[in-house]
Amino acid sequence: MESEKMDLVFNIGELLSETMSEQQKYGVVLPINDFTEENEIMLNAIFKAVMVDITNQVKILKIEENQEIRIMDMYAQPGYLFIMGIPPEKIGFTMPLISYQFTKIGRINVLQSDSLMVLKSNVEAKKKLWNSLKSEFLP
Repeated sequence: MESEKMDLVFNIGELLSETMSEQQKYGVVLPINDFTEENEIMLNAIFKAVMVDITNQVKILKIEENQEIRIMDMYAQPGYLFIMGIPPEKIGFTMPLISYQFTKIGRINVLQSDSLMVLKSNVEAKKKLWNSLKSEFLP
């Protein structure tokens, strides 16, 4: 039954498959051109603020403009997915997501946000992200 629900949410097709290690419970999908050294520092700070070890617990997927990934195959266990600056349909979603609001889909919690480049310069977007993270991860 859960598999049928997933078919409604994801359009799998012929996609590149990535996997996460047992300790990686957080996935981040972002455009490869958004992964600069400066933005990597900001991403580290974001996860550190909610007490997540980015080195050991986070799988970062930098995707090319024409690349697609197979999201559900990444998660063998419950976890989180952060979609940053990529339209959800580019990574197989067939349903719309509300930006800056966690959505539970199967065994993962998904959060869509603006790109790191936008977050770096847009204070309002940064506040929305922080409020979502606080409500999900901090007491």
